[in-house]
Amino acid sequence: MSYLVIARKFRPQTFAAIAGQEHITKALANAILRDRMPHALLLTGPRGVGKTTAARVVARALNCTGRELNTEPGESGAESARDAVEPCGECANCKEIAASASMSVWEVDGASNNSVDNVRELIDSLRSLPPPGSKYKIYIIDEVHMLSTAAFNALLKSLEEPPPNTVFIFATTEPHKIPETVISRCQRHDFRRLPATVIATRLAEIAEAEKVQLDEPVLNFIARKAQGGMRDAQSMLDRLLSFSGGRVDLELAQQIFGVVDHSFFLNLSDAIFTQDPERCFKLLDDAFVQSLDIRHFVADFIAYWRQALLLGTAIEGAATKGVKTDDERLQALLQLSEGEYVDLKSRLADVTAFDLQRLFDIAESTVRSALTSTYPRFVIEAGVSKMATLPSMRDLPSILSDISKQLSGSGFAQPVSGSVSSAKRPVVESMPAPQAGAPQEDKINKQQEAPRASAATDMPQRTDGGSSFSESSADFNPSWQDFVHHVKSRSEVMLAAFLRRVSANKFATGLLELQGSEFDLKSLEESTSLSSLRDCLHSYSGFSNWKIDFKPTEEHVEDSVASMEIKAEKQRKSKIVKDSKEDPLVKAALETFEGSKIETVSVLK
Repeated sequence: MSYLVIARKFRPQTFAAIAGQEHITKALANAILRDRMPHALLLTGPRGVGKTTAARVVARALNCTGRELNTEPGESGAESARDAVEPCGECANCKEIAASASMSVWEVDGASNNSVDNVRELIDSLRSLPPPGSKYKIYIIDEVHMLSTAAFNALLKSLEEPPPNTVFIFATTEPHKIPETVISRCQRHDFRRLPATVIATRLAEIAEAEKVQLDEPVLNFIARKAQGGMRDAQSMLDRLLSFSGGRVDLELAQQIFGVVDHSFFLNLSDAIFTQDPERCFKLLDDAFVQSLDIRHFVADFIAYWRQALLLGTAIEGAATKGVKTDDERLQALLQLSEGEYVDLKSRLADVTAFDLQRLFDIAESTVRSALTSTYPRFVIEAGVSKMATLPSMRDLPSILSDISKQLSGSGFAQPVSGSVSSAKRPVVESMPAPQAGAPQEDKINKQQEAPRASAATDMPQRTDGGSSFSESSADFNPSWQDFVHHVKSRSEVMLAAFLRRVSANKFATGLLELQGSEFDLKSLEESTSLSSLRDCLHSYSGFSNWKIDFKPTEEHVEDSVASMEIKAEKQRKSKIVKDSKEDPLVKAALETFEGSKIETVSVLK
């Protein structure tokens, strides 16, 4: 008899033997047991996970004559239902279906029989009854998505209302290519990728049956390389056994498939964590000497850093909450053996989740570049070098938490929490911004603001009824800034603008001497402006007879209101900058970030 590959030799013949798909096998078994089998099944999922195998087991279970079904609603457990409908494997129907020789089961390859004519032949065969001894006629169409649109349309009516005791079972890896009109007429079951632990267990059973010695690391290695596909794992095992004979070790498996083991990435991460680029290059060189498959290598590379990131984040999160990590669940999530999980966890003890996230970002960028580069090895070496020289950093919340602790010992106010969103900005008291035309007390000039004179109470009355001042009166002590503000308050905007740019050399009772640019003084000398100025002086002081002199100058007028306001604003900003640099929160941040310094301080208006 010709040699049967492992994938065919150990193909499951019962529902219980289909590994990792219990959610489907139990549902199908219950449907058979309760006589609720749909006339059309659609089995979808990745390659090599048991779709066609499940279809054949269903066919055997439906036509098995070696056991009787008890359809009474007694035992409703899923396991008992599955056991009750398992094909016996001994009756004629079971043997014929297993040998692909049954007249009651039509197995069609959708890729090579995808035309309308092929579907018409299939429809013609629906008119006949099941063969003697068989209850159902079963049509298994593998890779059904390969049928043409016309073929699908020709099948629709028969699929919707098939003859009695006829069952269609469709299997596909690409259900999105099947028309919705077909999917809606089927009961769909989605197969999952198999966990590495399930694949490794099944491979160990096969190795024992074949009397081959396989080390546990080899089983885990094959299980991960299969990426959830049992058939791929069995094909890889067949290849190893053909090459080695009786015993297979990990080193041999790596040489055959041109890949590296999990231990390689553990050693590589050790060199990266200790910032040893030279050791990284040596490890990579030793690996590439084996003629690695670049695509497999970068896939394993990014998968390792994904495992490190997930585990490191889980460890840090558990430590923050003061609880233990769920090692069993994490091990299943990362698809690692117990030894591999312990090794990886021990290496992440002193690495923060923040650094692992940065390393993963570099690894992901390196993988993307390597897959499109003409020189992928150089890209990988550059990326690993960047990872090995990456300085360790801390995340902002932990830094703020340390700053808060420093401040708590100094008696200063501190942020409410260490989160970025709740961190407060340093509070610095600042002088209010001056309003246009407002007096700047103790900043612009040192004159005291004099109370506005009242003609009725504060000034002597002339005999003719007008106000009168003596030249040496001490009761009138005017403020030039106050007067400019008074002018603006009377809606004399243009006049106030000119007065802000000139200075008052003399401002006393009945006398005003202004110094400024020739342009500003000429504007004030105009009859309209001069008349408005006298009215404002009268309303401000209560005295009507004013002598106004103008003294032009080409120099900058430093004593003008505008100049003094500019100086005051500069002083205000200078004080804010100084207070900001001396703020305890800022000082604590500088101490936390060693070697840091303040470059600039921006003052908000």
